[in-house]
Amino acid sequence: MFKLYALLILIFQISVVFSKIKIIIPEEEAQRNVFTLYENVYINQSTVALPNLDRIIRNFQSVYISGDIKISQRELSIFFENIETFEGEIVVDSTNLKSLSFFKPYFVNGDLDTHIGITITNNANLTEIGIDFESCRFCYQKIRIENNAQLDLRDECDNIIAHYGTLRQISDNVYDCGCELKNNQKLSVFIEKKLKLNPACDWIFGNISIDSSYDYEYLTENLKNITRLTGGLSIISTSFPDFKFLQNLKIIENPQTSDFVPTIVIKNNTALKTLGFNVTRKGVNLVISANPLLQLADAELVGMFAEECPDSDLDGFEITFGSGIERAENGICRVPDDGSFETLPDGCVYLIGNLIIQNAFNFEKSYKLHKIESIFGSLTIKNTNIRRLTFAPNLRNIFSTRQNQTPIEVSNNTEYCHAIYFQQFGQIQSSQKVVWRDNPKLIIDEFSCSAWFSSRGGAPIIEGNRVNCEQHDLTHILNLNVDFFEGAPKFQDSPYSNQMPVLDGDYFPGRNQNSEDEDEATEITKLQQSKMGCWGNYYRLLVLVVGFVCLSSVCSNYIVINFTLICMKNDFTNAIQDANGTLHSIYDYTASEKKWIMWSVALGTILGTIPINLLYIKFGARYPFFVAGMTSVISTALIPWAASFNFYVLLLLRFMQGLAYSADFAAIGLITVRWAPLSETATFIAVMTSFTGISSAITNPVTGLICESSLGWKYSFYGHALVGFILFVIWTIIYVDHPQDTQRVSSRELTKIEKNKSAAHLDKKAKVPYAKLLTSPVIWCVWFNAFFEMSAVIIFSTYTPIYFHEVLKFNVTETGFYVALVLFLWIPVRYVTAIMSDKIKGINELLKIMIFNTIAVGCSGALFAAIGFIPMEHRYVSLTVFILVMCCVGVNSGGFYKCGVLHARQFSHVVIAAIQWMKCLALFSAPTLVAIFVADESDRGQWFWVFMVLGAAMVVINFISYFMFTIEAAPWTEPDWKEKQQQNRVADLNLSKC
Repeated sequence: MFKLYALLILIFQISVVFSKIKIIIPEEEAQRNVFTLYENVYINQSTVALPNLDRIIRNFQSVYISGDIKISQRELSIFFENIETFEGEIVVDSTNLKSLSFFKPYFVNGDLDTHIGITITNNANLTEIGIDFESCRFCYQKIRIENNAQLDLRDECDNIIAHYGTLRQISDNVYDCGCELKNNQKLSVFIEKKLKLNPACDWIFGNISIDSSYDYEYLTENLKNITRLTGGLSIISTSFPDFKFLQNLKIIENPQTSDFVPTIVIKNNTALKTLGFNVTRKGVNLVISANPLLQLADAELVGMFAEECPDSDLDGFEITFGSGIERAENGICRVPDDGSFETLPDGCVYLIGNLIIQNAFNFEKSYKLHKIESIFGSLTIKNTNIRRLTFAPNLRNIFSTRQNQTPIEVSNNTEYCHAIYFQQFGQIQSSQKVVWRDNPKLIIDEFSCSAWFSSRGGAPIIEGNRVNCEQHDLTHILNLNVDFFEGAPKFQDSPYSNQMPVLDGDYFPGRNQNSEDEDEATEITKLQQSKMGCWGNYYRLLVLVVGFVCLSSVCSNYIVINFTLICMKNDFTNAIQDANGTLHSIYDYTASEKKWIMWSVALGTILGTIPINLLYIKFGARYPFFVAGMTSVISTALIPWAASFNFYVLLLLRFMQGLAYSADFAAIGLITVRWAPLSETATFIAVMTSFTGISSAITNPVTGLICESSLGWKYSFYGHALVGFILFVIWTIIYVDHPQDTQRVSSRELTKIEKNKSAAHLDKKAKVPYAKLLTSPVIWCVWFNAFFEMSAVIIFSTYTPIYFHEVLKFNVTETGFYVALVLFLWIPVRYVTAIMSDKIKGINELLKIMIFNTIAVGCSGALFAAIGFIPMEHRYVSLTVFILVMCCVGVNSGGFYKCGVLHARQFSHVVIAAIQWMKCLALFSAPTLVAIFVADESDRGQWFWVFMVLGAAMVVINFISYFMFTIEAAPWTEPDWKEKQQQNRVADLNLSKC
């Protein structure tokens, strides 16, 4: 029967989820803000049309496309034409689409938990991606492309990898952009097992290590098809004369992940004369040393050094220059022996040799240096009259090719004044230092000094100039003179005439600017540092912890009497003697008096919920919650006195505890709304709403020990009051109502807290739409789920000690321990399931809520009813079922709580405060239910009906929630919902007139 029930639940969950999926598109407005952030877009098999959007750039959260799409490619292209910014992720899963070319993303922030920005999976008909990733300038998260049966990425791999590098998960398609060597395995794995690399593997992800144990023919056979390596290459201690088995290898690149070793090592190869392959190195370290016969040709040299890389070791080889000085097809040019540049061919990108600029600079020919990016050799500028290095704006790298070679020397230039273009240098790889010496007008500020460190030579030599790093002040006069292109007519005829940047970033054709004008004083702008709190990026967790312990304190203060009632009846201080001479403790209350002791708290909570909630809305949570905490502290400390003085005074103090207790759930709501990121909603709720179980788990055993100690039961109240006072003082110090109002919160953490929250959500003065809240069927369903579950929790926290002691016959110490066990074991379950609710991404959010709510309300209700059937002889079975019920209840943060928060958004604190009001009703209903059915607390048969009635009610309300729950934000959470409602009324009125 139970399996059939579970199957029906699952069928209803799935049907409800799919019935609710639809496309969510913001309504049209007369004017739209380009920076407005809209909700998620859902397109699936039920989507039959897309709305017309005005031609502006729009920002959306995420896009989810799934199922058998009936929308045409043209309609999708029109719809997504101006949608290019996504604060969340793009997911295309299990569709019939053939191409995704309709996407034009520019910014995809991605899911910060999975670090995936674009997911393309399980699309049976997809034959191409079609997205121009080069235009996706701000797509930093991973891309996932998997299980697309017809997708051949052969023509798109360069596009994808050029943008994402190894930030990709590509597998199980027709072609997957290469093969991966799993777990850093070496080629020796293949040799030992007589295996061969798949001939289709032209692109390898992993580390290739080759040593003297390898056979040259084997390597030639297995590596001949490899054209690209993402990872490391190590060839050490071989006797090979060349490495022609890698002749087709063109690129070795850094995978930017700790799984690989981004280094090329060619070392101790005693017979190596030439590399035999021409490879381009991208961001990979290079070590070539102790190869005594090795000579590098021009093309090999450029391929190895053309790209920027972290570090290299260039010792142990000679350079062989090609004959002639003509430019190679890939832009390689050799510098003449005299170091001049005038005879270089046009379009040189890589210079091999030692470039020397000295004496009179040839402005007419200076355009030949315009495209130079790297010099393999050295750069010397001395004894000239040039003022800046603007003749070589693209120069980024200097690679020394000889030991004891100074990579850059700039000296004795009488007019040279500023090295601004070299501030963007990529790298200077050399064992020697850069030299800037004796340039009387040269200013090198402290911001530029760090650009001149060579890879192994260290800090530069900077001396004898006008300003030498540490001498720099914040203001100085700069010469406007920019000394290039004196031969203006000829330069204007060259293909680079409109590409030359000047100091302010504009472009202009070359002309003689060798004048004596000076520009105005320029102040170096100070770098702005982002705001960083002293708690790093986790101050919200400190707020969460402090809020939680304060909530627990208020709860402990009101439930401490539940356990002390057992001890109080044995206190015969001021006892009353009856006519028979029998002494009766004044603390031995009747069942009716105990009922009023419980009800007085409930009454205070009911009457206090609404006014305290209004105080929270007006003043925030900081001071109203502090006042509530002090009220709880004072009333708790006075209860021992009131119990001995007058029963009605005791009820008054219990009423005050109820007023204080009414502040708990509204505080939970405000802390969640203002401090919890949307991605941590369930976690915040789980932690803070577990205060009831934590307080019971701590209060009951502690109270039991104090009761049986020499201190007596009264000190249970005094101790709780003292702890509460300390905690609420800490609360006022730590808590701030708005994260953006305190310097303790870092900029990074504030961004995380506010991520995906609308402007209305963050509005400090938003008015609560009470009428809409009170008429929402979704909210009412949430409240009823909370009411019946809370009734069960109240019975557990209030009557479990009595049931264990009177029915199951546990002694006082055992009762305290087992009650604590029941109310504590569910806490880890609660935390784990809350994290699962927030982090699991493979299941639809609505389905997750349905599953969690079924466990929290439906399953716990069924188990709750089952308790009544267990005879007292099997008391440990009863204990086990009690624990299971509370563990099921612990899942509720991912159920009705999360539904209420996601539906009410910025007004969810009102929803959670109303759950407190439902708990107030439960404080009445639970004792009433017990009073109706239980006259003798030791009679298990009377308790049976309590468990049966409440358990059945929980199962029924859980079933109803399948048809009511939703994850969509209510329309009244939007900032302009009233105006939209009025516009709709006007439209309806006009329509009725037609």
